Amino acid sequence: MKVVIGSDVILDVVFRDRKNFNSSKIVIDYLLANGNGYIPASILVGVEAEIRKTDENALVGFYSLLKKFPILKTPSYIDFEHPLAMSDLNGYLIAFAAQSLGARFILTYNENIISAFEAIISSDDFIRTIIDGNLTKNQTVPFLSLREVNEPYEPQLERAFDEVINSGWYLLGTQLKKFETDYAHYNQVDHCLGVSNGLDALHLSLLALGIGAGDEVIVPSNTYIATVLAVTYVGATPIFVEPNMATYNIDPLKIEAKITGKTKAIMPVHLYGQACEMDEIMRIASKHNLMVVEDNAQSQGATYNNKLTGSFGNINGTSFYPGKNLGALGDAGAVTTNDEVLAAKVATLRNYGSNKKYYNEVVGHNMRLDELQAAFLSVKLKDLVAATKQRNDIASWYKQILSGVGDIILPNVANQATHVYHLFVIRTQNRARLQEYLTKAGIGTLIHYPIPPMHQEAYKNLGYVHGEFPIAEEVAATSLSLPLWPGMTEDIVVLIGTRIKEFFA
Repeated sequence: MKVVIGSDVILDVVFRDRKNFNSSKIVIDYLLANGNGYIPASILVGVEAEIRKTDENALVGFYSLLKKFPILKTPSYIDFEHPLAMSDLNGYLIAFAAQSLGARFILTYNENIISAFEAIISSDDFIRTIIDGNLTKNQTVPFLSLREVNEPYEPQLERAFDEVINSGWYLLGTQLKKFETDYAHYNQVDHCLGVSNGLDALHLSLLALGIGAGDEVIVPSNTYIATVLAVTYVGATPIFVEPNMATYNIDPLKIEAKITGKTKAIMPVHLYGQACEMDEIMRIASKHNLMVVEDNAQSQGATYNNKLTGSFGNINGTSFYPGKNLGALGDAGAVTTNDEVLAAKVATLRNYGSNKKYYNEVVGHNMRLDELQAAFLSVKLKDLVAATKQRNDIASWYKQILSGVGDIILPNVANQATHVYHLFVIRTQNRARLQEYLTKAGIGTLIHYPIPPMHQEAYKNLGYVHGEFPIAEEVAATSLSLPLWPGMTEDIVVLIGTRIKEFFA
């Protein structure tokens, strides 16, 4: 079954705010998966002109789409006296290109074409009559589709790649400096230092503060192990504090009880994308003369009391791992700070302890962000605000369809905090059975995180036993992360919500 794609449907997909975006996106994905869609050459100039007139940034998505479909040549003979050619030449050219191809349908909302090619079909009708429910019955949904996340940027990423390769300079060059300047501006801090990954960003931050053996660092009991590893790397001892069950972030009310004469820093983690209650954490740190190191790996763009995460602490680490809200195409991270002295220390420590080639002031590390990843991140940083809005929209769709379903506990956002939904985490006592049900239905899920860090085999030497951290253990036993990435349509969320409702029915 060959299908020719009309210009209106292409514009639906390129401009995500058009009313037919969801249905047109479903059909385009279906045609891509089945390899039977064609784009007529006759529409290319007109579509490009329309995009340039409306929003030139959307050209990236248009060019990306052109790479995926074969281009259907315009017929050599044109009957300019044909009624359709006289009233709608573009429609005429599409119709006769489809006819010459032997296409079954033209995918369009333009009913003028029917005079020359009777089998036109809208995206909505295509779903009803051709896909016939099979999409929603058999569609598989990955937990995360990095292909869809990065697809709109492909032309820009390719240009960035060529620019770096042609420059002949691959470390500590202009691309890194540009990204550091741009990200510091985005995060509203004075300094950004690109480093090799998020764990190294935290490690370097603690090193710059001089934290080491004999010191204690307060960390959440509910976090990814990288937070704790950074403390271990500098020889300090992690001291675990339980989260607030409503937000899953470290509970400020429980911090002071864990402070001793050895405590040197608090390391709050803005988990899943929600900002911690930073005003109170900063008050406690100031009262006890402690440093604050934010782990901002999951929350670029989140705020507390209108201030961005990654800008509160004395020095902070973030990650640009491919699956993060701002993701590179490999490992990458950054340190952010308003302290010039700390920034200078990190710049030296990340580069073998050297500020001048072959001269080493301190024992440093090789923890630099390379030029290629910096260039890729610069491309994607420009859209981070828009991508964050999409994440919030998707979260709103989830909340709407899952409200009151079974025993599901939905994400809760603290007063004055915002959430950027790096992850959409629900909780249920039926976690194992629900995950199995969704897996069989072709829907990917993950658990963030199945084992609290203090109970990992790597930290058995700390001597903690089960029951000492009941909140973290409860979160680990009941949490389930649902698919969420920029580009997900409401139809996909409805599909996932429907399957979850079926499970609890």
